[in-house]
Amino acid sequence: MDKTERLLSLYSFEFEVALDDPDLRSCFRQFLVKIRNEESFLFLMELEKFVTFVGTATRYRAAERIVKEYLEVGAEKEVNVSSRLREATLRRFKTCSDTNCDGTLFNELRTAIFMELREDCMAGFIASDIFKAHVKKELKKNNNYLSRIGTVKPERRLSLLELEELYNFNDKPEITDDDFERVLKRCSEQGGEWDIIKQAKRCCRSLSRSDIKGFKTLKHVVYVPFSREEVFYITQCSEQAAKVDLDIFKSKRTHYHFMDFDKYRAVVTHQEVMLPFPLNNRYQITTSAVRRLPNGNIIMVSKTASVDNIPYNPKHVKATSLNGHIYEELPGGHCRYTILSFFDWAGIIPAPIWNKLISIMKTDSLVDVIEQAGYDRMSRSVSGPLLEHPLYQSLMYNQQKTPYGQQDSE
Repeated sequence: MDKTERLLSLYSFEFEVALDDPDLRSCFRQFLVKIRNEESFLFLMELEKFVTFVGTATRYRAAERIVKEYLEVGAEKEVNVSSRLREATLRRFKTCSDTNCDGTLFNELRTAIFMELREDCMAGFIASDIFKAHVKKELKKNNNYLSRIGTVKPERRLSLLELEELYNFNDKPEITDDDFERVLKRCSEQGGEWDIIKQAKRCCRSLSRSDIKGFKTLKHVVYVPFSREEVFYITQCSEQAAKVDLDIFKSKRTHYHFMDFDKYRAVVTHQEVMLPFPLNNRYQITTSAVRRLPNGNIIMVSKTASVDNIPYNPKHVKATSLNGHIYEELPGGHCRYTILSFFDWAGIIPAPIWNKLISIMKTDSLVDVIEQAGYDRMSRSVSGPLLEHPLYQSLMYNQQKTPYGQQDSE
């Protein structure tokens, strides 16, 4: 079984979709020509067109032609239907005229032909080389194609890594120095660059003004009575991150693995995320890189690439493509934690989704996370699970390799 066949085995396909999609309909007709059953398809197309006619005279002339071409014995394109249905339809037609021709004249025949093609021909079409070649061609242009024309079979859900392999989704999102600079620049912008949409004692939430149409940047700043290191360790703790993912996105975090770039080590995460319309359920891969700034503050950048899983929606919106996190040390051992989210809205993201995104970052959510983690500032140092966390390991590795803002000695 080749890659295309493996992919096709994951999906079920509806006959209605094959008829509604122009390219699939053309392929289905090619298949019917091959098995010498094109007349049934042409007949069904004629009947579908017949029910759209409004004028009685127009309907009658169309009915007259359909009877002559498809239903009379010995007709040029005579279709194979039961004699009972054929005779009953011909009797009804004899009662028709220019002034009296019911749009339901062929309804029984239309249902019978539809069922015949669906039950007798659809499975053969899906297994045919014609369909496989069409899918292979479309997947090269859009690896979400199967999600558009089919539905994943519940019993055939593969692991995320198997999906990644099948979808040829092996290119991880690459984070560059420009991405770090972009996050730093947006964090330093003040005043007129931002519209404040919520402000409280310990947080400020702003929306960008200057981004081009279809793109928006959300900045969320929280002042936390904990140190920079504590906030980073707790917010990136795998247990807490998994809890947030599960509560908000109903996602299942699988595993982390490292990916080395020239100047730093990143962490790659595989997830399957349950998102509301129009974002849709999706399988996504996120690359996260964390580095220490020359002043000791911590910056983390995440890039996400995703493919639709189920269900498909033609108004596909790519959600967050880039996230930035900055942990800054403040006097008194406090921290200013800034989250930047760059959204490609494609101009169609509805208000309920915006409200959902906003609700993710409640005013006191960060403080709650830290307190719920039971972090003992006086007696506990960074140890145990926190030391084992990939992002913490990545930070330590990157500090030793090339601190951010410094060039390689070469």
